[in-house]
Amino acid sequence: MAHAHVVADASALICLGWVDQLQILPALFGRIVVPPAVAAEATRRGSALPSWVDVRPPTRPLDARVSAAQLGAGESEILCLGLELEDAWVILDDVDARTLARGLGHGWSPR
Repeated sequence: MAHAHVVADASALICLGWVDQLQILPALFGRIVVPPAVAAEATRRGSALPSWVDVRPPTRPLDARVSAAQLGAGESEILCLGLELEDAWVILDDVDARTLARGLGHGWSPR
């Protein structure tokens, strides 16, 4: 079953860009959603986001469980956005963020 949304961390974009393999993400998932903090991190060195990346801010306040975890801005926004979106996958490189994602009980498959 395909997931409706894939919310990615900056590391997925940055690292795949370094090795000229960004095309892997749209080939696997189609469009990718990133929150503003991730977009800012991924474009910090002047690179533009690919056209298949949608920047979408979370619309709800920061979830208390996410806030209590004291994660970085990108990880916090990814988790909050993932909670909002129907049938979302989240791509996270941070161990604490992945652990929290599994514990949120949203049926996610953190990658």
